[in-house]
This record gives sequence, C-alpha cells and structure tokens, in this order.
Amino acid sequence: MKKIIISFWMFFATLAFSQEKKITPILLSSQQLIADEFITMDSFGYYYFIKGNVFTNKRKMNCYNIKIFLWEKLPMLIYKIH
Repeated sequence: MKKIIISFWMFFATLAFSQEKKITPILLSSQQLIADEFITMDSFGYYYFIKGNVFTNKRKMNCYNIKIFLWEKLPMLIYKIH
C-alpha cells in the first residue's frame, strides 16, 4: 500500500512540474520567396518552386528555370529530383 501511495505522488509530481518549462522558439534564418507553389527544400539548400508556369531550382546565386509545357510530366520531374 505504501508503494502505491508513493507511486501516485511521484506520478502527480511529475505531471505537475513537467508543465512548467516554457520553450521559446528562435528564428535561425528567413528568406522571402515569391512563388505560386513552393515544392520543397533539400538538404543542400536548394529551393524548388513553381512561378508562372516555370519550375525553378534556386540556391543563393544559382537559379535554374525549366519551362513547363505539359503539366502531366511535372510529377515525374519532381519524383526524379527527390
């Protein structure tokens, strides 16, 4: 019986004190991106997005544009990027 009471109070104390910590988020970086649709960002820092029927691959100073003529080919193109 003593173990049950001690276990209950330990459980209650854990729940009560675990709620006190407040996590504050810190902004590491931000970048303004003007696009119709953002697709993804890979681990190398490249951004993939679509703006005005043009698929764009951008990283700092490098920017590669691919004009999309057939929209049904786009999922295959995105699949090859990943």
